[in-house]
Amino acid sequence: MQPLATIERDFYRTLNAALEPWLRAGAGSPGLLPVRFVLIETTGRLSGQPRRNPVVAQLIEGHLIVSTVRGSRSQWMRNLRAAPTVRAWISGEPRDFSATVWQPAQPMDVPLSFPDSVRAVLSAVLPLTALGLTVAVLAPATAAP
Repeated sequence: MQPLATIERDFYRTLNAALEPWLRAGAGSPGLLPVRFVLIETTGRLSGQPRRNPVVAQLIEGHLIVSTVRGSRSQWMRNLRAAPTVRAWISGEPRDFSATVWQPAQPMDVPLSFPDSVRAVLSAVLPLTALGLTVAVLAPATAAP
């Protein structure tokens, strides 16, 4: 019998491989909804190689808010912490971002450079890091905090 971590990893790798071409082409990113699927490309913290993952994100004033309940088990979130420069495909178009990551037991300081609407959403979401949620804001690279 396979360990649960291996089953979880294999499940997400299979799902990601199936979704990646669709998200790169622009599916999953309807312009009418603030919550969408996007494809993000991080840099592997150990390999230095590009790693792409579909994630659910909320788009607010050009910023993407992403999170995972997998916490420290989430490899893409660990990669964001190690190398915060990230690319995301939104509606089929690649855009460059800079990530700020919050994880459990970390101070919840929010950069003042974020729009008020992003700061308001974070004030509601960041307390959930106490339950193991890891949250990141991807700010447009030209407006990084």
